[in-house]
Amino acid sequence: RKFEIWYGEKEEVYIVQAPNVDVKMTWLKEIRNILLKQQELLTVKKRKQQDQLTEQDKIQISLQQNDEKQQGAFISTEETESEH
Repeated sequence: RKFEIWYGEKEEVYIVQAPNVDVKMTWLKEIRNILLKQQELLTVKKRKQQDQLTEQDKIQISLQQNDEKQQGAFISTEETESEH
């Protein structure tokens, strides 16, 4: 009827005792479901953050490429003017 709930590397340990085995199994099932849902939510949140970072990276790369193109055009113009 007893089980432990602990956090991290057993930094915090809680010993829980149910009135009977059926209640213990119900509690364990509910706790597992809650933890799995929390883990799924965190995974989705991390994916969204990574997607946002990826999108920001794409924008930054695009801006850098545009800058390089503009610099290339400017250099070409200087070379053309110096040829005259």
